[in-house]
Amino acid sequence: MLRRRPARPARSDSARSSSGRSLRKLAPLAALAAGLLAADTASAQVFRRNQPQRTTPRVSEAPAPAQQGGAPAADAVARAEQKYRAGDYDGVVQETDAAVRENARNHQALYFRGSAKVELGLKRGDTEMIREGIADAREAISLGGRTNSKYYLPYLYGMTNLGMIEAREEHATVSVNTADTVLAREDLDADTKGNLLYQRALAKRYLKQYDAAVEDFTAALEALPNHLASAAERANTMQIGGTPEQAREAFDQMVAAFPENPLVYNNRGMYLLTQQDLEGAVADFTRALDRNPNYHYALTNRGKAALDQGDTTAAIADFNRSLQVNPNQPGVYGFRGNAKLFAGDLSGAVADQQTAVQQAPTNPVAHSDLGFVLFFSGDYAEALEQFDAALRLNPGYRHLHPWRLESLIALNRDGSEDPGVTLALDNGGNGVDWVVRLLQFQLDRLTAEELLGKITDEDERAAAAQRCEAHYFIGRDRLRAGDESGAQEAFRVAVETDQKQLSAYRGSKIALGE
Repeated sequence: MLRRRPARPARSDSARSSSGRSLRKLAPLAALAAGLLAADTASAQVFRRNQPQRTTPRVSEAPAPAQQGGAPAADAVARAEQKYRAGDYDGVVQETDAAVRENARNHQALYFRGSAKVELGLKRGDTEMIREGIADAREAISLGGRTNSKYYLPYLYGMTNLGMIEAREEHATVSVNTADTVLAREDLDADTKGNLLYQRALAKRYLKQYDAAVEDFTAALEALPNHLASAAERANTMQIGGTPEQAREAFDQMVAAFPENPLVYNNRGMYLLTQQDLEGAVADFTRALDRNPNYHYALTNRGKAALDQGDTTAAIADFNRSLQVNPNQPGVYGFRGNAKLFAGDLSGAVADQQTAVQQAPTNPVAHSDLGFVLFFSGDYAEALEQFDAALRLNPGYRHLHPWRLESLIALNRDGSEDPGVTLALDNGGNGVDWVVRLLQFQLDRLTAEELLGKITDEDERAAAAQRCEAHYFIGRDRLRAGDESGAQEAFRVAVETDQKQLSAYRGSKIALGE
């Protein structure tokens, strides 16, 4: 009698086709790079909204099932397992490629290769590699999933993240449904059960089922009390879907459970930053560094907190140390570039932002940040090139258009005939927004008084940001007209808005010689 293979996990139609789309949002697995987000047009343009770096433990340890196949294949799988545990995912792929060439039905090799490819795809923003990892995991499940329930882990993780990348909830729904089926098995060991619950929780969180996700993270911790990933993501989920009090309790519980791990202090410090508790955040980042002086995430985050406190000297010192530990951090070069800009070191700021672009040439924020420091240093031609590069990479960065037009004006070029300005004014048929108002003022289609009259009266936070930007560009216009005292007054009003996150605020400070 034929033995039936375990059913393959279902997948949605869109999961079968390759896609070159960039990553939108990833469920955390390893350290996340500093997020750099552009503000929407209602709240005006953010100079650099620096998000601290959160770290999360790896999803799970690779299983060590009995070796399969001949000696060479078994040796290759054993080496792949060691490299997976060490985080050498390229090495895993090399080892398992050889094992699969020897035996295309080697499900252990397919499992490790699928796991590594999902990891590499997320790290590199390569959706095709994520899909290849999912395909390997599916094949491993088909060949050996009945007796190796852990084979489902890379499949679940890959599908959930594919859903995040493509904004397709059905992928995450497949993950939840598949996990439901596997978790119903009665022969699951605690390690497998805990990791499956963790994966289901990640999918539920993406689906905004926050209470259900917290329940799964909690259940995972009951199965595996030392599962740091579940403790960390439970706290993160409480931050998203719970009250501040609930989130703080969850972070405190994580710290109490893993008091010697620097990650827990780093992540609680990040939470405290969101609550504007800079002193508490700095204390936690320092606790993380007490446990590991080379924990560069905490060095970066403490530097960010110091920058928020206005202590550029301390910020630069921490960013320097972070880059000494790990020089391949384009986001940290960007942070340090901002700190140098705040400290008045324009040439140093330009150099750091250029390094950030060299390390992350496809990151639009890196290009826009370099554009800003070039603009403030008076190199308008190069600034324009960087703003254009950022807009090519992400046409949605509408906040750059007034700065792009200001560069054209400074270069004595007719902005009204520029295709990019025309396109920005059209706004894709979406009507007049704050960016359009600024462009209209810069093109002399609105007076200063009319521009100020367009500031929103519905949202004070947005109004403050718009007021800052309006007065900055009014100041620039008055300087061109020879009204230096009027320009200085406009720049002072922009600074008085205290919108420190805005390029217009920084530009006003520079214009005032501060």
